[in-house]
Amino acid sequence: GDQGMTAALLDRLTHKAKIVNCRWQSYRLKQSLERGTALEEEKT
Repeated sequence: GDQGMTAALLDRLTHKAKIVNCRWQSYRLKQSLERGTALEEEKT
């Protein structure tokens, strides 16, 4: 997709939103790692 359009869409969606940065590991990633089915980029 077009990077400019993506940036504009995100700007509109988050204009009055409060962004919360969650730094914990997701349950889905944890389960994938336990099963050995996680993608390489998720493991890092």
